[in-house]
Amino acid sequence: MTDVTAQVTLREISAATVRTITRLAVGPDQRRFVATNAESLAQALFATEAWYRAIYLGDEPVGFVMLSDESLREPLVDEPEVWIWRFMVDAQHQRKGIGRAALGLVIEHVRAKPLVRRLLLSYVPGEGCPEPLYRSLGFAPTGQVDDGEIVMALALRTGATATATGGSGHAGGGGSASSPNLWPTAPQTPEQVLHFWFVEITPAQWWRVDPAFDATVAERFADLLMAARKGELSGWRTSPRGRLAEIIVLDQFSRNIHRGTAHAFAGDAAALVLAQEAVAGGHDAALAQTERVFLYMPYMHSESRHVHTQAERLFAALGLPSNHDFELRHKAIIDRFGRYPHRNEALGRRSTPEELRFLSGPGSRF
Repeated sequence: MTDVTAQVTLREISAATVRTITRLAVGPDQRRFVATNAESLAQALFATEAWYRAIYLGDEPVGFVMLSDESLREPLVDEPEVWIWRFMVDAQHQRKGIGRAALGLVIEHVRAKPLVRRLLLSYVPGEGCPEPLYRSLGFAPTGQVDDGEIVMALALRTGATATATGGSGHAGGGGSASSPNLWPTAPQTPEQVLHFWFVEITPAQWWRVDPAFDATVAERFADLLMAARKGELSGWRTSPRGRLAEIIVLDQFSRNIHRGTAHAFAGDAAALVLAQEAVAGGHDAALAQTERVFLYMPYMHSESRHVHTQAERLFAALGLPSNHDFELRHKAIIDRFGRYPHRNEALGRRSTPEELRFLSGPGSRF
């Protein structure tokens, strides 16, 4: 079992491998319960929430898994769920521990998503059903039965429950059962946010890409970010420092928690409005020099030429040459392209030939 586990991987499906993947099949007695891989791949073309991989044993494809991942949807879902939509191991490779190993990799993949609290699946009960395997991996029944299938859930975060919610849109499970809000009220205060950002961590951590640091921010502040996006931190705006804390949550924590995805930029517009209101009211004058850097950062992150004209003046007046230079570099990109080309992939935007040439050179990404 140990040797098999070490050899099992999940890999993307390419034009060179798709035909082999579609030829994989379960046994005759299982086929009425499991869609073909060709059907699953066809459905994935029209489902933005579909995430799929081939299961490999060494260099041999032996199975297929597809998730219905609400965290991939646009606009951002407040309480995203992930369902195992399709899962199969080829009949010739069953009962070798491959399924268990592959599910372990799926669990690791989903657990890395900070906003996802539970992984759900469903199965048809009966002789030879996979319930014992699912239970051994930590899944528990939700008490829900959907179209004859038993729904199970694996809690991934503290506070998650086994109760399934509706609206997942996955095939072969889900339903309309309701559950209490799984997002606990964020206990942080503005001063706790500012203490974390300006005291607990080093300036180097503000700028570098560090998965471990991103994970720390997600663990501590993912709930708070969701509250900010819902407008639940409006009470913080009664003071300049409280407003700054809300901006940091929306503009900085969002990038750490959702790095590399469209959700990283989901708080930008709200953060910019908060910053513009602060500047218009002269509230930025009440902040320390380094604090003003992050009050102005939403200006720098904007894809508006007009906003960058304002940003250049603000950073010039700040008196920190390195930050002013950084804004000038950002402004030059916006003046040239009207947007940040390095965001195109995450935002699903098609890059122009000129942007592709730019991205292939140095200084194109921040």
